[in-house]
Amino acid sequence: MRIGRSLIQYYRNKHYSLYDNVCWFIVMLMWLILLLFYPSLPSAIPIHFSLVGDAHTFGDKSLIWLFPSITTLLHVGLSLLTKYPHTFNYTQEINDSNAKEQYRKAIRIVHSMKVVVITIMSIILYLTLYLSK
Repeated sequence: MRIGRSLIQYYRNKHYSLYDNVCWFIVMLMWLILLLFYPSLPSAIPIHFSLVGDAHTFGDKSLIWLFPSITTLLHVGLSLLTKYPHTFNYTQEINDSNAKEQYRKAIRIVHSMKVVVITIMSIILYLTLYLSK
């Protein structure tokens, strides 16, 4: 990282707000679903699956709390990361003329990645709950 990169005020647009709202909705839904279904889970739940989807490792049902916990931490961490685009690693030299565009692209990538990761985590939680019954 080059010291002295252009610092541009972090800005939000409607797409970033939409990404954040979708992510928060999914995270809250994960917590709600888990709170509702946790009492009815068996004492051992599948925690590892083969490539064809067969559960071959089981663990205590309290491990299921890791899914929404890790997802919440990922959401908060990636949201904080988007506030510091000048610290990212870029393939080209960042200068005053291209900084705003490069930072905008990098922030968009992180927001998109956040939606994808959180969606995948919610699908894994759903499948684990479904296969536990």
